[in-house]
Amino acid sequence: MSILWESITTYVLQRLGAIRDEVIAHLSALVVWIRSLKLTSPVVPAFGERVFVPMDKLDYLARTIPDLLPEGTPFGLNHDRSGRAWLVAGEGIDLPSYVGPALDRESGSN
Repeated sequence: MSILWESITTYVLQRLGAIRDEVIAHLSALVVWIRSLKLTSPVVPAFGERVFVPMDKLDYLARTIPDLLPEGTPFGLNHDRSGRAWLVAGEGIDLPSYVGPALDRESGSN
């Protein structure tokens, strides 16, 4: 339930079609105790361009790239059913400059 008070996760909930106030109301109707705290406004992160990556490298990059980015940088990833995978980072971040060397290091360790 703590994600109801986190502004970035609230944004993700909204993207999935869940409305925070409705979630809280539903939980309250189920007699779930909800702490009365001021809710923050959802933060809508500004992302840069997608960087397409090999699908078989997505897990590795998901574990590696966030630690390389400046602290607090929004980061996301996804893939589609056709096997395309991509990463995104906060607007203004040169994500390819992080992905390329990470892939080079990973291929050199195999």
